Amino acid sequence: MATFFQFDLRVLPCETCGAPLEGSSGGGKVICKYCRDEQTLARREDLPLVVGARMPEPERLALLRRQDAHPPPVPSSLAQICVGDRLIPWDVPEALARWRLARRRLAHATDPGAAEELFALTRVLSVHYEASGAMLELRALIEGALDELLEPRHRQILRAALARTAALTGDLTAAQAWLDGCDAYAADLDADGAHRLARACIDTARGDFAAVLAALGQSPTDVPLPNDLDPAAALLRANAWERSGNLARGCELLVHLAQHGGPLFELRAHEFRERHPELGLCRQSWPASREPIQRIYAERAAQTGAPPVLVLAVVGALIVLACAAVLLFSLVGDVLDLGFGLHPITILIVMFVSMLGPPFILLSLADRRETRRALELRATGRPALGVIAHRVETGNATMGVAEISLRVLVLDADSGYLATTELYHRDPGSLTRGAAVALRIDPSDPHTFALVL
Repeated sequence: MATFFQFDLRVLPCETCGAPLEGSSGGGKVICKYCRDEQTLARREDLPLVVGARMPEPERLALLRRQDAHPPPVPSSLAQICVGDRLIPWDVPEALARWRLARRRLAHATDPGAAEELFALTRVLSVHYEASGAMLELRALIEGALDELLEPRHRQILRAALARTAALTGDLTAAQAWLDGCDAYAADLDADGAHRLARACIDTARGDFAAVLAALGQSPTDVPLPNDLDPAAALLRANAWERSGNLARGCELLVHLAQHGGPLFELRAHEFRERHPELGLCRQSWPASREPIQRIYAERAAQTGAPPVLVLAVVGALIVLACAAVLLFSLVGDVLDLGFGLHPITILIVMFVSMLGPPFILLSLADRRETRRALELRATGRPALGVIAHRVETGNATMGVAEISLRVLVLDADSGYLATTELYHRDPGSLTRGAAVALRIDPSDPHTFALVL
């Protein structure tokens, strides 16, 4: 199956308008279909990616584990336009402008700073293009960066990205061609992880699930992987176990991802699965794991949120019952002439006190309704990524737990919008401005959502 990722094609961005240009791998003159500008594509230079002597495998894995324990921070230059590796939609034009500038700087001189900038921007822009299905633009972006980047680590990660995407679009010949020449024994965690994930995608598409487990490890602790690749790797690993006949193990691994990686990792696995329905990833284990995962999230919500106000209903009911008992006792005294009975003052006091009962009961019922609604949203809502844009304490509290109002930027596909919610949280300091959060969106009202914590 030939795709935009064919190895014998050259796909680069137009220097004038940025649109993808297609030519042969040997280079030559092409005319842009959009701006009609004629340009010359250079011949592709495939630099060697295996550099130096191979490190003994135990030493290499130990080195990779040390790197995994201390992941590098997000480049400061991306902090204002990204949430993790996800570009904020309206900052895509700025990212593209900076990408073109860094590429031009590298075309004229060696500049380590520009190389790191180009590499980092290529990675986040490629995530954006892949999520939006713009595969030709993705290919042009990565190959355009490969023309200017000389560092073997950079080149391996980007070539592996092309191999992975080619495999996921069904072009296994192109996928293998892009992966050939990469270092299968890299001593850099990101380079090694990119190779492993690309290898696993190719083998998943081929139906060789034993090879998938060999590349990714049979369990999450077998081989170190960069944090950003863990969700996709977990999904492919669980799928390999399921397709090998061990459904229970597949479910167990998906629950492990949610329990130890948290809702953001599970959200990324969901997005990966949704983007590639043709692979049928975790067709049985994904739905089977929903109930235990929802229990985990419900337990966490109970631990971090306000305690249930069922006690209010009990108090309200006791007030009403006590008042009814006083009236009944007084009425019996009147009827049997026991020396006590109904008195106007007694009736007034009982009426006043009894009025306190129903509000307690109504508050408890409202709290129960909200709790059930949040549980339903977490179970059936549409998953989405959010960023906390503003947080303020409302001044309300329930049994010592403060209520906070959150204004959240919902990153939904290629767009974003702001929505607000209120919730009780025992540790409101953890929900700070700029923090990424996993959301479940009400399918009938995109401005109604629940946080998954």
